[in-house]
Amino acid sequence: CLFMYHINNQSFTAINKKKEYYYEIIPDTLNLRNKPSLQGKVIKKMQKDEIVIFNNLGETDNIRDYSKEYSLLTGSWVKVKTLKNETGWCFDAYLKPSQYRPE
Repeated sequence: CLFMYHINNQSFTAINKKKEYYYEIIPDTLNLRNKPSLQGKVIKKMQKDEIVIFNNLGETDNIRDYSKEYSLLTGSWVKVKTLKNETGWCFDAYLKPSQYRPE
């Protein structure tokens, strides 16, 4: 099965949906939410460099980044899973690809 998606302005094509893609949290904290929206309930505050696994691509959105003088960020909400099996949504502009691979 072939599919393509974009995370943080990077394009990915995958042949096998079972392949796992790992990302790291960029800011000091990032909210993991129960739905793909700033109105979603915060499930957990993830920490900088915490590893998450890409699960599903959501809608494109524009949000204000208050840490950068109210700049407008364009990105997508992505469903992720933490290494502790917590699942939720976060904004992909705050993720970067990780070299992490399970042993």
